[in-house]
Order: sequence, then structure tokens, then C-alpha cells
Amino acid sequence: MVADKKLFPQGKQDISKVVRAWMKRHKLAALFLLVFLICIVVIFAVTILSKASPSELLLRFAVASFILKKELSKPPMPPPSEIFRQHILDPIPESVTNIRADQAMNVLSSYRYTLRFNINRADVAELIYSNSLVRVWNVEYKKNGRLFWAWDTWHGLPTNGVIIIVYDSQRWRRKPKWFRPELWDNPEAYAFREKIGDRMYNQVLLYNEKEGEAYFIVSDQKY
Repeated sequence: MVADKKLFPQGKQDISKVVRAWMKRHKLAALFLLVFLICIVVIFAVTILSKASPSELLLRFAVASFILKKELSKPPMPPPSEIFRQHILDPIPESVTNIRADQAMNVLSSYRYTLRFNINRADVAELIYSNSLVRVWNVEYKKNGRLFWAWDTWHGLPTNGVIIIVYDSQRWRRKPKWFRPELWDNPEAYAFREKIGDRMYNQVLLYNEKEGEAYFIVSDQKY
């Protein structure tokens, strides 16, 4: 009995060594198997809850995997100065400094950039002219990430109002701390908006002459 008690722990150790050795040799296969089993469990659970067929869920999973792969393969956001040159004006005017930029949205062939920078009145006029911007009124940035403006007013009331998404509060992308247009009360603003086919292109310039600062929002999105 004593001999058996001494040998039993050794037998457990030998089995453990064998298992560890197998895991080392087949680490990738084991990992794949684990992921596969997790996916099967998730698909089975979702199938029961949503009453969808397994084939439909597998198709959705394949599409989501493809989109995720495409998103992860995208290049990083260009430097702020390069975004300014590509989407606002090239060359950059002399008074434009402290450029900050954020990629508010980049999905498939659609994009949206937000910028904040210092600029003087003369160069603001150049931006307006170069981008064919039109004066707009009653500008308001809302807490849900939407920007409202009116092309015109009638007795102080906005007419032909437009609302665009700047930051979608329901999605993963959050606005940077420096993007605070809601602190500017009805700022001087200019916009350009054009729909070509199934795409909508927007440009919006907000200017605070007292602070010598401006926001610029540019987007090109498929509808």
C-alpha cells in the first residue's frame, strides 16, 4: 500500500508532462480548436435566442469577419497637416497653426474628418473662396454628435435646415477632448453640401474671430 501511494503521485506527474508536451507541439491546433468550439457555442446560443437558422448566422459571421479584416488592414490616419492639404487647402496658409485632426469615421469607401486650428480672418476668406463655401445660420452642435445649420432664415427662424452626423454616440468612435464646438454660441459658419449619385459630400467651417480659431468638418459618405 505504501509503495502504491508513492507511485500514484508520480503517475499523475507523468500524465501531466505528457499533456504539456502535447500542448506545446500542438499549441496552434489547440488554440484553433478552442476558438472553433467557442464560435459553435455562441452560434448555437444566438440561434436559440434569435430563432435564426445556423446557416444564416454563419453567413453573418463570415461577412462580419470580412469587414473586420478590411478595417484592420486600413492604413493609419495621415498626419493633421496632410489631412488639411488633402481636404481643405494646399498649400496651408501661413496663419494656420496648431492643427489637430481626428478621423471621426472611416468605413469602407466613406470617411469623415474633424479639424481644429488657429487661423486669421484673411486666411478664413481664402478657405471660404477655395472651397466654394456659403454662409449658413443658426449653427448648433448637439450632445448626440449631430451638427445643425440653416441655409437661410426668415424672421429669425431657420429655413432649409440640415443635420449631419459628426460623432455617432452609438458607435465605438468617441470625439477627442479638443473637439468642443458646443462651447461656441451660434458661431460664424460656412458650408458646402453636394450629392452626386449615391454619395453625399459635406464641408463645414466654424470660425471664432475672437479666439482666432476654426473647426472644419469634411465628410464623403455613401447613402
